[in-house]
Amino acid sequence: MSSKSNIINQGLYYLDWLLDHKGDFQIAVQRWLGSDVTVSWDYARLVLIARDFNKYDRYAVEQIGRLVELKSYRLYQNGLLYLEDVYSTPLPQISKATQTEALDEADIKAAAAYSVDVHLEDKPVGIQDSFAALREYILSLGGDVIEKPTKLYIAYSATRNFCEIELQKTQLKLSLDIPYDELSATELVRDVSKISHWPTGSCQVIIKPAEELEPVYGLIKESYDYFQ
Repeated sequence: MSSKSNIINQGLYYLDWLLDHKGDFQIAVQRWLGSDVTVSWDYARLVLIARDFNKYDRYAVEQIGRLVELKSYRLYQNGLLYLEDVYSTPLPQISKATQTEALDEADIKAAAAYSVDVHLEDKPVGIQDSFAALREYILSLGGDVIEKPTKLYIAYSATRNFCEIELQKTQLKLSLDIPYDELSATELVRDVSKISHWPTGSCQVIIKPAEELEPVYGLIKESYDYFQ
């Protein structure tokens, strides 16, 4: 894209989103590259490519304290693309022990910030009751089920994510990772695979307080079984 005032802010937003969803990204990587592949988060770097950057862009990047690369591009005839390095934040010179300690501290802070209790704060009793019932059922599916609260939703995984729950003031949004056409019944399900959404699942079910949950349990079980 051409040089724009918001390119750095937009890039930082995407980087923060990725760091908030490490587990989901790791699962996606293993799905495509193999279960033995792991992601190193030691030096997560943001690479911004635009037609040009000015001195103010470089100054801003130097001040934010993140690992960022700025690259400009030129398009020539016959489809030739040329990339030029404009700026690269130097890697921090810290020991591996210090780095590991910092990462562990960040994980502890993230766990505290994104918990089930945080998601339940200020939610009506009906929402809390429906979530409690769903949660109890999901965790009963097997000893391999892992609960992973994130900033925007609570994910449940076994070999990989099979469902996610977003708690809202008036409803719950349940996302299932099973393909839409693999579900035995879709009356309650909306296919959001082509619509922007936060959870990893592309089959969405809206749940209102006090609604019957038995049909939803069946959909969750199908998603869980699909990845076994």
